[in-house]
Amino acid sequence: MHYLIHGPNLFDAEERVARLRQELDPSGFGTTVLDVPRAKVSDIQSALQAAPFFGGSRIVVVRGPASVSTRTTSSDDDAEDEDTAEDTASGRKLEWRDVVEILPTTPTSTQLIIWISGAAPTTHATLKFAREHTWNIEIFRIPRGAELMAWVSNRVTREGTTITPDAVEHLLDLLYPTLWRGEQRWETGSIDMRLIASEVAKLACGADATGIDRHLVDELVVDRGGYSAFKLSDQLFGGNREGALIELERMLGAGEPAERIVHQLSGDIGLRWAIAQARDIEPDLVAGAQKTSVNRVNNARRHNATSNTNALAASSELLRAAEWGVKSGRIRDTTAAVVPLVLEISNAFSRVAAPRSPR
Repeated sequence: MHYLIHGPNLFDAEERVARLRQELDPSGFGTTVLDVPRAKVSDIQSALQAAPFFGGSRIVVVRGPASVSTRTTSSDDDAEDEDTAEDTASGRKLEWRDVVEILPTTPTSTQLIIWISGAAPTTHATLKFAREHTWNIEIFRIPRGAELMAWVSNRVTREGTTITPDAVEHLLDLLYPTLWRGEQRWETGSIDMRLIASEVAKLACGADATGIDRHLVDELVVDRGGYSAFKLSDQLFGGNREGALIELERMLGAGEPAERIVHQLSGDIGLRWAIAQARDIEPDLVAGAQKTSVNRVNNARRHNATSNTNALAASSELLRAAEWGVKSGRIRDTTAAVVPLVLEISNAFSRVAAPRSPR
């Protein structure tokens, strides 16, 4: 059986490849690992045809990014004779199409593990070959929402301890606020599963016999930007133009992507609109409907006094206009849109917060 592993979840894919290598060749003596495009065509030819140790099977792991192109053409190449051309081909850097051309010559004593780092498109030559020859194809995607919470819980179990559901949610809120619950229109970032796994390992080391709870998460895990976003929201919804621009400058200066900032603002506006329309509904119900945490709902309710529905509606329109401007090319990119957007939203709430002059 041959394997093709691919997908954006590089951490889980890497672990899967390691487990396969351990299962198929526990000693490691019969395994060859080749990197595309570092290896040469002759390297994979030799590895596939090499005899296995002690009459067993040989394992060849070929790994690399989905898109690789190293071939060049020149008039000098056309002038080469047949023997020289063949030598040059076998000595040049390896590409996926070379792998596909060589695969049919693989002896039955060799088992292949192809690991394409990243999501391979359906037209990828190696993926098409694997499908046609009924390989075991495994794709590793980035989990979100409840699936990611289950992943964290399983990871904690593998570390030999337990974790409460609210601690899982709090951990993910600290690491990837808003992003981990699901993709939205403004969010272009990705989740690093290796980072989450390292935080789980750290928490497992600090856990006692009762396991990991929310308090331990607060002690050991650093908030990766959620507090900064909330500070910006507080300034915006308070109508403080100068304070909002200062917070925005701090976030951009710290390397926070403009897309993520706008996404968080969009989520905050949606949440405050929901709270304004559901003042008497329990926080857990609002949190479930908005796909956010109960604590975030409670915090927004405490700071919702100036969240006038007219200003919220105007802010939603401003967000839609900015999104359309970026997509249509009228605005260069989200970085160019974020400063005027923050200024206009704070202006909308400033008009609400400003006292009316007596008639």
